[in-house]
Amino acid sequence: MNINSKAVFTFHVVVGVIHLVLGIFSAVLRGQFSENFLFHGQLPLTCFRMSNTADVSKRAFSELELDQNCGKYDLILVCTLLHLATAVAHAGYAYIGTSSRWRWAEYTISAPIVFLHTALTSGTRDVGTLILIAVCTSAIMPLGYVMETTDTPRFTYDEGIVETHDNPPKQIPYGICIFCGWFVVLSVLFVTLWNFLSIAKDGKGDRKVPTFVYGIICSELVLLPAFGVAAMVHSRIGNNASNVLHAFLSFTSKVLPTVIYLSSIYDN
Repeated sequence: MNINSKAVFTFHVVVGVIHLVLGIFSAVLRGQFSENFLFHGQLPLTCFRMSNTADVSKRAFSELELDQNCGKYDLILVCTLLHLATAVAHAGYAYIGTSSRWRWAEYTISAPIVFLHTALTSGTRDVGTLILIAVCTSAIMPLGYVMETTDTPRFTYDEGIVETHDNPPKQIPYGICIFCGWFVVLSVLFVTLWNFLSIAKDGKGDRKVPTFVYGIICSELVLLPAFGVAAMVHSRIGNNASNVLHAFLSFTSKVLPTVIYLSSIYDN
């Protein structure tokens, strides 16, 4: 699949502008969130703390360990910063003419935020769990870079002529990257889905899960694993097509939740 440089440039410019507009809209409308929309976008966080008992022996593994309030997470502020930073990244991709390999540096920062927002929206509020999700998802992003450098494209374009190459991936690092990446992604999504289903099952009346949350969870359960599939088919579709595919998935996974957030500002 041959995608010329002009089309790639146009794609990144358009995506960057959309992220810029969403970032501005999120900033302007930040103060308009209703009480029924996830605490004005200020999500309460919890953590496991020991009680202040004098007897140290009674602190561990007992009912004295309590789940307590540990601050708030400003969902809309982080969404705003995410879109503005992504707009800058796409401006850079348009300038250099490709997002190949550079995007993994961006994903190291942006991907954990997308995973965090999916978990937070679904009801996961424990600080320890959220930190673990952020660290693990950020750590596996460089594996995508390793996969692209070990699984080289099996064809190239040179003045309209397709040249094939017999460059099978280096199986050991490639296989390790696939295993580690899928293990982390599926584990994080399992924890997120488990917490969400537990909350949805018990939610009644005022505690009922908002409809828009179902939309975010279902869409991200499809989009986030799709990044792994895209990385695995890199060599079969070529660098340019792979860049655009990753950019599309990145765009959709970031934009869709924000659009849903913004559309749910006011009470029905």
